[in-house]
Amino acid sequence: MNMLLPAPLIDDLIQATYFIAALLFIIGLKRMSSPKGAKNGIVWAGIGMLIAGLITFLWPGMHNYILIIVAIFIGGVLACRPGTDPRPISGPGAGDSGGSGRHHRRGVVLRQPDRIR
Repeated sequence: MNMLLPAPLIDDLIQATYFIAALLFIIGLKRMSSPKGAKNGIVWAGIGMLIAGLITFLWPGMHNYILIIVAIFIGGVLACRPGTDPRPISGPGAGDSGGSGRHHRRGVVLRQPDRIR
């Protein structure tokens, strides 16, 4: 395979790109923790995942292109099915802004003495 850059330099560029993709993903996750930045966080994390996925195709010696493409296709089809909603239907955190349910449990504990009387 005729390369424009030497193999060690390509390896370093791939590793640096993976590091940048990981940073974008982590920043996206951090931004998703607040309702104001959630949409923006999804975009940041998605860009990081896209970069990591695309850079995998440039890895020297990669031979599983078909398997990767088929897995991406199957995952995309399953994620885009009509009626697929990742939000919980019931339980702690249902219907709120994605919190841990901590406030719900605290509210139940505060109301329990009223129910005993």
